[in-house]
Amino acid sequence: MRRRLAWLASVPLVRGLSAAAPIKPVKFLALRYKYVEDILERRGPFRAAHIAGLQRMADEGKCLLGGAFNDPADGAVVFFDADKCSKRDVEDFANVRLSLTLPHSLQADPYVTNDLVPEWSVSEYMAVVGTLKPDQ
Repeated sequence: MRRRLAWLASVPLVRGLSAAAPIKPVKFLALRYKYVEDILERRGPFRAAHIAGLQRMADEGKCLLGGAFNDPADGAVVFFDADKCSKRDVEDFANVRLSLTLPHSLQADPYVTNDLVPEWSVSEYMAVVGTLKPDQ
């Protein structure tokens, strides 16, 4: 059997697979939200401000991609560029700490402050396949 398959080593695609290509992970920050059960009924008054806050961060190149889970609508994930913002920046977006040193334009996400997000967390996320950053 070994001799019958020896010819596969001469095929470029197969030959390339035999040696593992180096993996260059790309680090992101993932903001994960867990929504209340009736998010779709309650989010209306806060949705525009919620999206505007994320759009400001996208305009600054910090927020790369974000959105909610659809079925069931029980949470959301937003990916941030770890090269352009810190974990603290993302935490401050989700729930600004009371501090006089924060910029006036920085506001907490109204979904969090109005109790639509009872649980949230920020984690480092290491992408090994694909990328949201075209320059990588």
